[in-house]
Amino acid sequence: MKTKIFIYLFSLLSICYASKHLFKYYQKNIYRPYLTVIGFIEMTDGLGRQSAEAIDALRNDVSIRFKSTREGFKTNEFDKPLKKILRKKSNKIGKVVLYEDIFHKSSYMFFEKYLKKNEDSIVRFAYSMFESSEIPPYFVHNLNRYFDAVVVPDEYFVSVYKNSGVSIPIFVLPLGLNLSNFLNAPLKRASNTPFVFANFSSLFLRKNQKKLINAFYKAFGDDPTVKLWINGKHDCAAIYEDLSDHIKTLGVSNILLTNICYDKKSYLENFLKVDCYVSLSLGEGFSIQPREAMALGIPTITSNSTAQETICKSNLGISLEASIPTPAYYEHFKELFGFQFDVDEEEVCSALIEMKNNYSLYLQKSDAMRAWASSYDYKNVKKHYKSLIAPQKIILGETNQITEDGFITNSKEFFDKCKKNLK
Repeated sequence: MKTKIFIYLFSLLSICYASKHLFKYYQKNIYRPYLTVIGFIEMTDGLGRQSAEAIDALRNDVSIRFKSTREGFKTNEFDKPLKKILRKKSNKIGKVVLYEDIFHKSSYMFFEKYLKKNEDSIVRFAYSMFESSEIPPYFVHNLNRYFDAVVVPDEYFVSVYKNSGVSIPIFVLPLGLNLSNFLNAPLKRASNTPFVFANFSSLFLRKNQKKLINAFYKAFGDDPTVKLWINGKHDCAAIYEDLSDHIKTLGVSNILLTNICYDKKSYLENFLKVDCYVSLSLGEGFSIQPREAMALGIPTITSNSTAQETICKSNLGISLEASIPTPAYYEHFKELFGFQFDVDEEEVCSALIEMKNNYSLYLQKSDAMRAWASSYDYKNVKKHYKSLIAPQKIILGETNQITEDGFITNSKEFFDKCKKNLK
C-alpha cells in the first residue's frame, strides 16, 4: 500500500514538474505576445526610461514582452507586475515591435537576428530622436531597412529625418513621462534663500554648462544670496574636470558642481530646492528636465534650440534665441552630424538677472506651468500610444498622423501591412 502511495505521489510530482517546465517553455518559445518592446532600462537616463515607462503605460491594454539591448538592468523601483514583464524571457517577437534605443554602426546585426525573420508578420516601429539638424547615415539605413515607420517626439524632427534620407512614414508622438511624483508634490510658491538656479543635465558639450557658469558669474559674481547648482547625473570626465577647474579659476563659492546619480526620491527632492531651472542646451531630442521643473511650478530659462522650441512656445518662462550655428559633435559617436544652435552669453546674463529681480511675476504662472507639463504625463498621452500600437482605425490619407482611435498614413505599403496584421 505504501509503495502504491509513493508511486502515485511520485507520478503526481513528476507531472507537476513537467507541466511547470512545459509552461515555461511555452511562455519562452511558443507564446507570442502582441507587443515586444526592445530597448534598455536605466531610469536615471532619459532614453533609458522610455522602455519601462511605455510598458507600464500599455501593460493593461496588450500583452507585452521586453527584449533588452544591453547587459543587466535593475528593477528594484518597479511594482511587481512591471518587474514580471521586464524579467520574463521570450524568444518570440510580437506582432508589433517598438524599438526604444539609439542606433549604432553595428545595430544591423541585432536587427538581422531578431527582426528579419517573418518580417511580413511584424509591424516594426522605432521611437527615435536626435539632437541636431542631421541624423547619422546608419540611423537612416537602419530605419529604412528594418522598420516600417519611425516615431519622433517633436515636430521639429520630421523635416530633419526626411532631409537626412528617411523614406518610411514619420509620426510625431511626444515622449510620455511618468510625472506623477512631480505633479503630486507641492507647487512652487516662494523663492529660497539663497536664490537657486540649477541645471541637472548630463555633462556633455551640447548641454552648454560652461556658458551658464560664465553668464552666472557676469550677472552675480560671488554674491552669497544667489547660487548656481550644476549636477551631472552622467558625466564626461574631461568635461567635469574642465568645469571644476574653471570654477576654481573664478574663485567663487556660490557655484556648486557635483556629479552624483541620485535615486528617484532624492532626484525629486533636489528639484524642490530650485528656484529657476536653466537649460542652454545646443540641441535636444525632447528635453525632459525643464518639463519636470514646470510640473513643480518652477520657472525656466531655455534656449530656443531644436526640440526645446516647443517648451519656448509655451511662453511660460524665459526663452533665449539660439541663432548661432555650431557643428554638432557627439562624444558618444565621436563624430560630427549637422548643426546645433547656441545662445548669446550676454543675453543669458540678462535673463538670469531678469528672473532674479522679477521672480514673483514668473512665479504667478506656476499653475499654468503645471497644467502644461501635465499634458506629457503618460496618463494623458497613453491613448495616442495605444492608437499607434493597437489602432481601431487605420486610414490611408495624405499625412502621417496619430488620432484618438488609430492613425492616418500616406504610405500604401505601410497601410496594407498594418491592415493585414493589426486586427
